[in-house]
Amino acid sequence: ALKAKRILEVVWDYSLANDSTWEDLVATARDIAKDPGITEVRNSGDVDTSFNEAAEIVESLYEYPYISHATLEPQNCTALFENNHIEVWAPTQLPGECEAGIAKLLDLPPNEVVINQIRMGGGFGRRLMNDYANEVALIAKKMPGIPVKLQWSREDDMAHDYYRPGGFKSYKASINGSAQLDAMQVHFISVTRDGTTPMFMAQGDPNLFPLDQLENVRVTETLLDCSIPTGALRAPASNVFGFTYQSFLHECSVAAGRDHLEFLLELTGDSSPPENPMAMHTGRAADVIKAVAERAEWGRVMTEGRTLGLSFFYSHSGYVAQVAEVSVEEKRIKVHKVWSVADFGYIHNISAAENQIQGAIIDGMSQLSSQKITFENGRVAQTNLHQYPLLRMPAAPEIDVHFLSTEFPPSGAGEPGLPPIAAAICNAVFTATGDRIRKMPISELGYSFV
Repeated sequence: ALKAKRILEVVWDYSLANDSTWEDLVATARDIAKDPGITEVRNSGDVDTSFNEAAEIVESLYEYPYISHATLEPQNCTALFENNHIEVWAPTQLPGECEAGIAKLLDLPPNEVVINQIRMGGGFGRRLMNDYANEVALIAKKMPGIPVKLQWSREDDMAHDYYRPGGFKSYKASINGSAQLDAMQVHFISVTRDGTTPMFMAQGDPNLFPLDQLENVRVTETLLDCSIPTGALRAPASNVFGFTYQSFLHECSVAAGRDHLEFLLELTGDSSPPENPMAMHTGRAADVIKAVAERAEWGRVMTEGRTLGLSFFYSHSGYVAQVAEVSVEEKRIKVHKVWSVADFGYIHNISAAENQIQGAIIDGMSQLSSQKITFENGRVAQTNLHQYPLLRMPAAPEIDVHFLSTEFPPSGAGEPGLPPIAAAICNAVFTATGDRIRKMPISELGYSFV
């Protein structure tokens, strides 16, 4: 076996603009959060009048950090370059772009580049970026006729990721005299490199549920300068929006004195299909919410010390509602069981879809628990899993997965199972303790999963 010294040194020096830190960004976000953002993204209805006439106003700021993909298999690939032709064996999620990128990098005709896409030990969006394949291609060109295997260490992998971007969501809602959600104002605080556009996967969505169901909506955005490279992570953007929106909706239902199930179902409104096939179908949303509530026996008398939390999210054309049964003792959280009901249209492989939901719930709990990337002197502080722990098997809950049988076209199960779980757990924690969790990871608030 050949141990080739890495010829291309891939070292990125991450630095926050103006030598700021994540704590500086948090302080800035808290300072500007209560006012509307710099850029108005949406303004419909009459938000100001709704707030002036509100019976109750609810305001909160939610925070989520940068995180790493931490795939169990670090980035790796193998290449053979000879006779001005290269063949690469890579666990890439985008083999076509990998082929085109290497052809351009090595100045080869596309037909002289062959990519063999092999199975991978986790991708989750990290292997959409083919930087490791580019690296092995450059090394192989320096060693013609000799197969070159490149394998990053865990330390390489954590230091050179395209991270899930951190950010903030500031919410303000109006509850009217009928205990209904009447208006919502959202100030999305995110990051930019050029000062004008959000970084990759750091953008917002002005039409997420329940904004798509409300008449009075104002969405604004403020972008903070930051140069940390960002990328897609399982359920891109939705993985944090599920936590923030669904947690805040629970705050609204509590403020309104309403049962959360009833509150959510009221917001779904009528069941007519949307004109845009990519928009949320309220009838399908209501059906998964009702079904998960029935399976979890929402409203039943609970065993002492246990509570239920409900969450729903529509993303990547999939409808998923989840209920978490939770107990809390001195900030030690035990998630006893999670019920998940999904509508993905026609499902070709039920076993695989069930596995996707189970894995998504575990991923979501892991992110909620203790995952956070920090930076010291422009470099990533976490080097391995002892500083970036994943959820351990004893903390894994019993998981009940159910799919609604519908005749809609299949939409895929890999992404939508993750976004609802964090809010389901945090809503249950609030019911149990009265403590509202508004930031990830919960380890920084003294909480842990057991």
